[in-house]
Amino acid sequence: KQKEEYLHEMELYNQKKEEEAEILRLEEDEQMKIHKQEALRGKIFKGTGARAHFIVFRHLFPLILDYV
Repeated sequence: KQKEEYLHEMELYNQKKEEEAEILRLEEDEQMKIHKQEALRGKIFKGTGARAHFIVFRHLFPLILDYV
């Protein structure tokens, strides 16, 4: 009986450790997604310069002409 209790306790302990590891993995994945988004956002806004302004202007200019 003691052996069964010990095995059960070990099973619970292992299950808890697996759950903690899974939570940690999910948190790390979420952080990685955030870092990727921040990196992409920085790349999009920092690296484009005049080209981005031209693209925005090219798309907005016809709308402005339609509005006037």
